[in-house]
Amino acid sequence: MFGIVGTTFNIVNFMAIPLVCYLANKYGKRKVLIIILSMAAIGSLSKWVCYDPAMPYLQLIPAVLTAPGLGAVWGVAFAMIADVCDYDEFQHGSRREGMFGAVQNWANKLSVSISLLCAGLILQMTGFDASLDGPQSVDTITMMRALDSFVPAVAVGVACLLLSYYPLSTSKVHRIQAILRYRNARKI
Repeated sequence: MFGIVGTTFNIVNFMAIPLVCYLANKYGKRKVLIIILSMAAIGSLSKWVCYDPAMPYLQLIPAVLTAPGLGAVWGVAFAMIADVCDYDEFQHGSRREGMFGAVQNWANKLSVSISLLCAGLILQMTGFDASLDGPQSVDTITMMRALDSFVPAVAVGVACLLLSYYPLSTSKVHRIQAILRYRNARKI
């Protein structure tokens, strides 16, 4: 089942990328990213119901709902960083993509490191006992399900809240880019 869920997740993620990019261009990056991430939060919450050993194929529902969020983050969020670079040049007169790229890459590596560090702590917090020959206790499984469902949903909710304050609309970015083209044409 793990292989089927993983394959489904990757196929949906791959197929969603062109649609997410199209929607981001048509309706704005921030709005589409918030909608897609909200869908991922719903997918995460659905794990509470869909992770049922009696009905294993329900696990496909969270995979289908969360997969587009990954493509959106990697596609749309990076495009938003490019918009921030344009805004920064508009404000300060020089291009500093390297700095923004370095900070973004550092933040990604930091988040992976923190998540790996927390994974063991969270597993311990659930009461997981690797020495058991049989299944874990009902309390442990319940805690694992709760954390797997609610922690990602809350984190995505916080991300959506922060995104709501992102100040660069599509029209503002287009105006900034037009001004930058004009400025750069005058330098030549």
